[in-house]
Order: sequence, then structure tokens, then C-alpha cells
Amino acid sequence: MIRQYWNSATVKFVYGLARRFWLLVVLVILVTFLAGIFESLCIAILIPFLSALSGVPYEASNKVLSYFYEFINQSRIQHDTTLLLLFIFILFVLRSLMLWLSAFLQNFFSYRLSVLLRRNFLLYIYDTSWQFLVQQKFGHMQHIMSRGIPQVVDFFSRGVGFFHNALLLSVYVVFAFMVSPSMTLIALGGGLIFILLLQFLVLTIRRYSRRIVELEKDFAHYIYQLVTGIKMIKSSVSRALIQQQIEKFSKEFMDASFSFSALYPLGTIFFQPLAVFLVFAIFFFSYEKPGFHFASFVVLLYLIYRIVSQVQSMQNIIQSLASYLPQVSNFAGFYHTLAEQKEEDSAQGLPFVFDKEIQLAQVGFAYNGSKTIFHDLTFTIKKGSTVGIVGTSGVGKTTLADLILRLLHPTAGKILIDGKNIKDISLKDWRRHIGYVSQDPFLFNDTIRNNIKLYDDSIDDALVLQALERAYIGDLIKQLPRGLDTLVGDRGMTLSVGQRQRLVLARIFARDPELIILDEATSALDNESESMVRQSVDSFQGKKTVMIIAHRLTTVMNVDQILVLDDGRI
Repeated sequence: MIRQYWNSATVKFVYGLARRFWLLVVLVILVTFLAGIFESLCIAILIPFLSALSGVPYEASNKVLSYFYEFINQSRIQHDTTLLLLFIFILFVLRSLMLWLSAFLQNFFSYRLSVLLRRNFLLYIYDTSWQFLVQQKFGHMQHIMSRGIPQVVDFFSRGVGFFHNALLLSVYVVFAFMVSPSMTLIALGGGLIFILLLQFLVLTIRRYSRRIVELEKDFAHYIYQLVTGIKMIKSSVSRALIQQQIEKFSKEFMDASFSFSALYPLGTIFFQPLAVFLVFAIFFFSYEKPGFHFASFVVLLYLIYRIVSQVQSMQNIIQSLASYLPQVSNFAGFYHTLAEQKEEDSAQGLPFVFDKEIQLAQVGFAYNGSKTIFHDLTFTIKKGSTVGIVGTSGVGKTTLADLILRLLHPTAGKILIDGKNIKDISLKDWRRHIGYVSQDPFLFNDTIRNNIKLYDDSIDDALVLQALERAYIGDLIKQLPRGLDTLVGDRGMTLSVGQRQRLVLARIFARDPELIILDEATSALDNESESMVRQSVDSFQGKKTVMIIAHRLTTVMNVDQILVLDDGRI
């Protein structure tokens, strides 16, 4: 089962992040080690101090402790109670400072990792090929962002915490061995047996955690579909059927969560009785033996308490890591896949130059070896012309737009601009000179200004207003109380479909592209809105190159050339 999650993608992901943050991890280890040393020194001083109070002398059996006590005896500290307590206080302050610094570095690591993963994940999605993205469930990706990344961050944070506790444990164990090797071995043996017994529990927790992760992903995608299709669902009176699906998801999730919740606390619950048993065992084992020293026994009990606390913390961390590992494996796999599916860009990186024509020369295309969409597709679009592309539904009109946008790539033939293959032109430069308007206009839940500018500060308000006028929506914006600062709502829901479409046109106009592609941009508009969009497009005739994709001939009556797609050909 462990191999199922520790696959090559997971190992590569974990190793890559470990290399990136190695300095922070080393600093955490260093300050943790110093904290353990300072605390051990405090405890070491208590043995001769308690021995003096009880009147029973103590002789250290360990050379390191002997040297330390000799140093204490030769200094004024041993004979001055105030100075001794002050020394102990300073050591505890230094210990607390190191522990605070360790906690600060661990929190800083968590925040840095969270920002890095969110940033890279979004950029990977942006850079991923379109053909791969359209095959994904967007609800799953949303779940990874909202639920997966926090758990991945927690996994690594707890991993660093595990090393933190392991280092403290090592310091306490070493010092406990210096005080009494036999009693320390009893404590360690009991703890090791308990950890081995809990391995079955860890594996079971991991299995239920994997099930919860899968259910959360599927439920997140289902919710995403419900929200985006809520209008259709409400109008079709499907509430009872939807409720049945929700109840099914909820029951499966509650069953897995109940089992997980019942098993997860068992490790902590059974650990405390073990600790009490170890204390009694150590006492009965050592009390009757010659050389029993009460002061060292008290110090050893404190050390065993600290050891047991660290082992318990490490056991809890192991259970947490086991529960997070399925999510980490899922995230690492998708993260790795996104990186591998990066969109192809030109190796030559030629600049965009459009002086004459765009030509499709014997272009063929098929989706992943399936049915051929285009074969021997050949036509030319002259610069400054307006071309209409018409055809029945499913004939490939939008696929043609995706080819020109370089979201997809021809499986045969080539697309040329002024005689140069478009794949040799910088992808960023290519898309900067193309404006695309789809049937479903997309707007951010933000102001009209930011939706036009798309956060591009080089576009000022004067250019925004000019673009709105050219899209025949300027007068409407001026009538709004907040003008350009008006919020449009989620996906622009406070505006009509026609208004949203004209805002998207204004966004294109503000960038002044060389080629404008309208993909069924007016199919869902009323006559008045369609007329306004046509007027906007007509104003570009002879100035810009426009490609209008439609299924109605009436939409492309005023163009220079009409191309009809049929059976993969023009």
C-alpha cells in the first residue's frame, strides 16, 4: 500500500521541495538541537542540587557528566543558591528562545510553501496544453486548490515537526543514558513495542484517508457542476434527483469519516496508560537495586516524561502523515502531469509580423487519434479582410479557431502567416496580436475597469472608455452610479448576455489586435444586441482582419468571403 503512494512522482515532488527548502530545515534542526542541549544542562544541574538538599552524595558514572559536575564544583555556582537558580533560569530562557525560533522557522516554511504551491499550480494550469485541460474535471482541480494544497503544506510541516521531535528525543535519550542506561533501555523498549503494535492502525487510517480524498474530489466536482448549471437544474424541477445524489455522496463520506474518526485517536488514548506503566516498571526495577539514588531517579523520571512526550508526538505525526499521504500522492501526480503537459512554444521565437495573409495549407487534425476532424483543409485569409466560417454543429468550426489560436496543433499540414509557419513564432507574441470572443463571454467578479484592462496598467481609463464606445456600451456604463468601478458579479451575472458580450468586445478593442476571431459570438444574443455587435465588427472592415464563425448565414452577410466547412474540408 505504501508503494501505491510513494510512486516516482511523489518521491520526485517531495525531494524537489526538500532541496528547495534545505536551508530552513537545517536551521530548524540546529536551533532544536541547541534547545535540547540547554534543557539537558538545566536538568544536569538539578542532580547535585537535589543531592545536596537530601544529604546523599551523587557520583556520576559517565565521564561527560563527571567533567560537567567538576566544572560546577570549581565555580561559585554550586555554593551560591541564588547564582545557581539564576544560571538555571538563563538556560531555560535560552531553551525557550530556541524553541520559539524553531516554531517561527516552521511557520515561515509553511507559509512560503503554501504560496509557492498555489503560485506554481496556477501557472502550470495556465501553461498546460488546452487538449489536456479540456479532458480534466475542473471540480477536481478546484478541490486540489482549496483542500489539497493545505493538506500538502500540513504534510511537509508535520514532516519537519517530526525531525524536530526526533532530534529532541535523541538529546533526551543520550542524556538519559548518561544518568542510567538500564532504566533508559526499559523506557525505550516499551515505547518501541507500542509503536510496532500501532503499525496496523496506521495502515488502516491511511486506507480510510484515501477513500475520503477520492470522495472529496468527486463531491467537489459535483458541486462545481451544480453551481454552474443551477439555472437549468432549477428550471427542470430536478431537486429530488439532485438530493438523492447529494445524500448518496454524504452517506459514503460519513461512513468513511466515521471509521477514520474512530481510529485516529486510539494511538493517543493508549499511549498515556503505557507511560504510567513504564514509570512504575522503572521504579520497581531500580528501587531495590544497590546504588539507587533518589535525585537521579527524579531527573530520570523527568527525562522519561520528555522522551514519552516526544514519542507520543512523533506517533501522532506518523498518523497524520499516513492520513495526508494519499492527498500528497494525488497532488504530486497531478502536479507532475501538469508540468509534463506544458504547452508547446516556438524554439525560434520569431516576432509576430502580419503584412499579407494567413494561409492554411493541407491542414489535418484529429483528437488523440480519434475520428478525423479536418483533412486537406486549405484556404487563405487576406490581411484586412472579414471572413465568415459557417457549417453545421460539430463540423469543427471552434476547432478551427483553436488551431489558429494555437490551443491545438495540426496533425498534418501547416498554418502560415506571410509564408512563415506560425509554430515558429513566439506563442506569447502570437496571442498578444489575436483577440478571441466566444459564445460564452467570461467576466471576472470584479469592476468593469479591471475586466477591460485585465489588470494591464498600460491600458489607461481613456483607452478603456474608448473601447467601450467602440463596443456600443459606453453610454450604459456612464449611466451606472459607480461607472467603471461597478462590480459585474460572478461571471458578469448582473449584466445581460448582450451587455456581457459587448464588454468582452471592449476588452478586445482595448488591446488593438491584428486578428479578431468571433466564435458564435452573437448566437445567444437578441436582435438589438446582435445588431450592436455587428456594428462594432463592421467598423473594423478594411482595418483589421476578422474571422466570424457562425452557423447562420445571416450572421455573415456583410463579410468579404464566406467559407463553408463540410466533412473536414472547405
